[in-house]
Amino acid sequence: MNPDGRRRSTIATLVALTAAALVVPTTATASPVPAAPVSSLPDPVSVLVEGAGSRLVTGLGEPVQVNDPLRALQWHLEPTRVPEAWALSLGTSQVTIALIDTGVDPEHRDLAGALWADPVTGAPGWDYVRGGTDPFVGADEDWHGTAVAGIAVARANDGYGIAGVAPGVRLMVRRIYASTSTSSPPALIGYADAARAVRDAASEGADVILITWGGTVPDAALFDAIRTAGVPVVAAAGNDGQDLSGDAPARRRYPAAYRLPNLVTVAASDLDGGLLDNGRMRSNYGARHVELAAPGDEVVSLRAQGGHAYYEGTSFAAPQVAGALALGRSLAPGATAAELVAELVRTARRSPELEGLVTSGGVLDVAAFLRSLERPSCSSELPPTTYLDVDRSSPHAFNIDCLTWYGVTRGVGDDRFAPKRGMTRGETASFLARILALAGDGVDSQAAAATGMPTFADTEGSVHAQSIEVVAAAGIARGRDDGTFGPAELVTRAQMAAFVVRSVEVLTDQVFVAGRDWFDDVNGSAHEASVLVARDLGITQGSVEPRRFEPDRTITRDQMASFTARLLDVLGRQGVTVDVGS
Repeated sequence: MNPDGRRRSTIATLVALTAAALVVPTTATASPVPAAPVSSLPDPVSVLVEGAGSRLVTGLGEPVQVNDPLRALQWHLEPTRVPEAWALSLGTSQVTIALIDTGVDPEHRDLAGALWADPVTGAPGWDYVRGGTDPFVGADEDWHGTAVAGIAVARANDGYGIAGVAPGVRLMVRRIYASTSTSSPPALIGYADAARAVRDAASEGADVILITWGGTVPDAALFDAIRTAGVPVVAAAGNDGQDLSGDAPARRRYPAAYRLPNLVTVAASDLDGGLLDNGRMRSNYGARHVELAAPGDEVVSLRAQGGHAYYEGTSFAAPQVAGALALGRSLAPGATAAELVAELVRTARRSPELEGLVTSGGVLDVAAFLRSLERPSCSSELPPTTYLDVDRSSPHAFNIDCLTWYGVTRGVGDDRFAPKRGMTRGETASFLARILALAGDGVDSQAAAATGMPTFADTEGSVHAQSIEVVAAAGIARGRDDGTFGPAELVTRAQMAAFVVRSVEVLTDQVFVAGRDWFDDVNGSAHEASVLVARDLGITQGSVEPRRFEPDRTITRDQMASFTARLLDVLGRQGVTVDVGS
């Protein structure tokens, strides 16, 4: 219960496309009133009790405390573990979120210093409705964007108002709403201009793009703009109570229902951790189209032209995810958009109330997300390799650097790595045997090789024979039913998942059980469990197309490098020391 004995949502409802705003009460009254001064707000202690308790991550340190007086009312920061995440990063001004929405009040005190500035004009963005660089018309038209902005980037430790999820990053404003009245639904300009806003934001350096609007008709231009943005794009799922993964396409909302590796769609959760459904706002959902949830009930944020208010709906869940991704970009500037999205979804905290409703089965966990971006074995400070055939823009280049640094690979000779060549079972055994040796597993390679007859009938004379014996002795490689190993046979992606998961289990003395159904194309595969565990552990993110793994496709050497480099990081997080080879 709230301090005044009734839910704050009975006070006032301001309905818009994807949200409702609830004015903060000064007293136990049911009539709308302006945002209250701090001294007359409800007792913050009882508000915090309503939200989920904070759970610390080992190694994160104590939650960061800020002096913003309304911080105690921001219950949504607790279940998403933002204060713990702040111990790793508050965000950097080099990172920018582009908000494609209504305008934003640039004079709001909680946004002082938060707005991006065009390097030529100094303007914080562009107004696609009227033309020009002024992002603000007035409180009636631009309350929605102002509220969304505050949840993401409101300044912290300024002794005023609230703290955004990413209080150290900047906000670029892209105003595309033609009007936003508090008494009627807003009107959007066309999809073509919305797509243009996405393209412009990406070209002008946005690191995360946030979209809190949508329509019922898919649009090729908007889809292509998001697909080619090169940065994470966050979309609000909408508030129609619809299953975006259902069999009725007419019930879907776009861009929320698009499936792209750089797109994350966000549902809204309520005070109890379930899907928001309070009679006014019913969050959309979808096990294949909506990746995770974030709190969207009674979220405190900014009011245009001053003050603060409560808001509800997926519009106010999505900026929390955008803020988390901005923190992630601050910590991991070299990560790809797909990598950031994949880790964000993988680290969502599972909730029984959300199982089967969103892909991750859980709610945003900012602390776990940021922790997952730390690479304890493959540090960003490692020197780049000089292989002539490795494209430095490849998402696998850094992982190839890591394996070379550790001595797991030296390439194929002549300063080449052959990144697109298929990986054989013998080569895979050599990679893994070297990792076993670096981790001090205790499997004596010389003893394994000197046991007399080889374990497999077809490995004698292979340059990988000794490594094959080592991984067989460790229980990582099991060979075929006919007693052969097939050292020259190419390895599939599913087989690779099985190899690396067994390696983790051997080196950590643990057995891992698959937690979530990540992919649509591995059901029935002999290695289904290993593929799902590999995704749970962060060893693989799947293929380019969402919810696909392509288990029977041959793995290439650069993909193998990424699998095994992430294996080293998993070992590091599990406390296994991996020494650098010679």
